Amino acid sequence: MEKSYWRVIGALAALLFVMSPALAQSAAEQPLEEFFKTYRVGSLSFSPDETRFAFVSDKYGLSQPYTMSVRGGEWTPLFETADAIYSVFWCPTDAGKIFYSMDSGGDENFRLYLLDMSTRKSSALTPAGTRTEVLGWSHTGYYLYYSCNDRNPQYMDAYRLDVRTMEATKVFENNSTLFVAGISPDDGTLVLSQFINVRSSNLYLYDVMLKSMTVITSQEECEANYEFADFAPEGDRLYILTDKDSEFQRLMSYYPATDEWEVEVEADWDVVGATFSFKNTYLVTRINEGGISHVTIENVETGEELELPPLPAGEIVPVSFSRSERYLRIYVNADNIPGEQYLYDLETFELIKLTNLFDNSQLRSEMLVKSELITYSSFDGMEIPAWLYRPAKPKWGKKSPVVIEVHGGPMAQAKPGYSPWIQFLVSRGFVVAVPNVRGSMGYGKSYYLADDQKWGEDPLLDVVYLKYAIADEVPEADTSKTVIWGGSYGGYMTLAALTFVPEEFAMGLDWVGPSNLFTLLESVPPYWRPFQKYLHDEIGDPSIPEDSARMWRQSPVNFADRIVRPLLIVQGRNDPRVKVAESDQIVEAARKNGKQVEYMVFEDEGHGLRKRENKLKAYNAMFDFMTAHLGMKNTD
Repeated sequence: MEKSYWRVIGALAALLFVMSPALAQSAAEQPLEEFFKTYRVGSLSFSPDETRFAFVSDKYGLSQPYTMSVRGGEWTPLFETADAIYSVFWCPTDAGKIFYSMDSGGDENFRLYLLDMSTRKSSALTPAGTRTEVLGWSHTGYYLYYSCNDRNPQYMDAYRLDVRTMEATKVFENNSTLFVAGISPDDGTLVLSQFINVRSSNLYLYDVMLKSMTVITSQEECEANYEFADFAPEGDRLYILTDKDSEFQRLMSYYPATDEWEVEVEADWDVVGATFSFKNTYLVTRINEGGISHVTIENVETGEELELPPLPAGEIVPVSFSRSERYLRIYVNADNIPGEQYLYDLETFELIKLTNLFDNSQLRSEMLVKSELITYSSFDGMEIPAWLYRPAKPKWGKKSPVVIEVHGGPMAQAKPGYSPWIQFLVSRGFVVAVPNVRGSMGYGKSYYLADDQKWGEDPLLDVVYLKYAIADEVPEADTSKTVIWGGSYGGYMTLAALTFVPEEFAMGLDWVGPSNLFTLLESVPPYWRPFQKYLHDEIGDPSIPEDSARMWRQSPVNFADRIVRPLLIVQGRNDPRVKVAESDQIVEAARKNGKQVEYMVFEDEGHGLRKRENKLKAYNAMFDFMTAHLGMKNTD
């Protein structure tokens, strides 16, 4: 086999596995539970007077809502629920109202709720059995916009909730693939985005009072995607992200009065975000450079870039300004930093560290590893990027077993960031690789289109060739003991690997992966049904004989008799995207053929696991399964 091209890129090539002098133990001596005692803090929302935050965190096992001072310090629980809460919205004009969304058991039918801060009582604002998505606040702060499929399960209508009267008014009735992408400062105009397929989308202006729509973009000249970014401060143009006439997404300005376009920002990567601060003092733009965000904050009047204070090494993402523009929230993320939150005071130039996400755990940042960004040649010469994690030393003899993790999506992108599972595996002597196979986002539209209707084929070979590349270029790796694992689309890839190339991998770990492309398309949630064209472009149209024949060949359930390696499957009973039947049917087919499959179903989970106790149960089972079936013996 021709030797794979291998490239180590930039500063991310550094490997950090240093013992903290203040600690008596290394990561290798910590149990799995310690890796999951790190936690997340998110959805920080300023109080009207900007003295406190409302936020959510899974510090105690399940994501729940709290408040704290903008200077950091003690957390005050708002209330406790049996289900996870991932978003809170403090009303910018009424400190007595905090809104939040919550589903039931992972079913993703999110409802909008109001918490009355004076009574600490919650009330549901949208009906049970429907799905609500919060769109954002009006410029005045008197209206909260949201979409809900209460009229028709397939379509998300847009509503405007007046927080003074608590009356909701429907402002747009949707009967297609349209959704609200922007709201004008005067509340008179909605920017509507129409998803056509993965290659194309359009934008429209909708006059709320006249109920009339004006076309901004079309697909007449060429297929292109258009994503609304923000309204210009002067009100004469819109900022739009688009890949029209470009391999990568650019930031452009559009003048409705003259129908003219101008390029604002372009790069050899995707420009993925552009937004103005509340008073339009700053423009924040973000470029995705191979999985790392590069952010610039420019003073609109002077053109000068805002200089940030020194921060830890990692991906630094300025998240948002407060309405007064005194404060800037900053998020720092890295393989060894699980998303620390900071606040920068632009009046005093003070940097306030809001979180210490290791305070529940014996782990410290210095004990963890950083990934290397590598590229390798796949079967057809296409260059595939991947993140590689290497242990300090083997623990299973002379060489290290390998785990290849495949991300979900497939239109997603694996990025550096703290993963308790990956860090645990590396501390136990595993080499871990996380590829961005063809079909991943972030590398141009030709790359993310390269997997269309090729599920289980070319992208799977990308994973196989990663194993070959590791064998060639990582001398400490024992690729005869390579585990493939992933969730959702990554779970499908695991099933595809064990059925289509059954002897390439030593074993497979599948979380919520579809096994049958026909039943997957038949059972999608109702609010996905308007997007069937995308699903047909991505996977195939069962009504077309050629597509149907290919989809049958690409469905792992039809080849369960080929499984020769151990397989463990994890599934949530309430999964609305990949129904439990997807796992049930391949488990049944495999066991019918005498194959070895272990199956874990969590009754109170959906598309993945949210509760820490369930995560620990699953990951402990996975590790025990791996060590037992790979025939590994610890040499420490």
